[in-house]
Amino acid sequence: MKLSLICLNQKNKIMKYTITILFAAILSLTACGSTSKSGSINGTYTTDFGDLTLKEDNKKVTGTYTYPGVNGSEAKGTLSGDLKDKTLSFTWEQTQGDQKSGGSGSFVFSADGKSFTGSWSDSKGGTGQWNGTKK
Repeated sequence: MKLSLICLNQKNKIMKYTITILFAAILSLTACGSTSKSGSINGTYTTDFGDLTLKEDNKKVTGTYTYPGVNGSEAKGTLSGDLKDKTLSFTWEQTQGDQKSGGSGSFVFSADGKSFTGSWSDSKGGTGQWNGTKK
């Protein structure tokens, strides 16, 4: 009986603490969620080869890009690959006029997902850098 009386007398304080704890928990969960989303690689990047738009779905990544090619002919390409931690390993294909090419590459993203450094190679033995910054 004494315990019930103490609880009744302390009810307002207990409610205040409960609300404060619940509010803090919600803020923590919201902050965790926004941190995760801020590191997302989804979006459009300005790269060495024009704009590249990436979309991640459950660690599978697809992308499209265009850039002014040789002799004024626009190059259009796609890539697809797997994201592990912050490293994307992918294959790419592109067309430029009536020519097609393809190869593989990898990007390593910054922790916040706002930039990457990477490289590509093609089926003819060509290689190069492919770096980007999120718009």
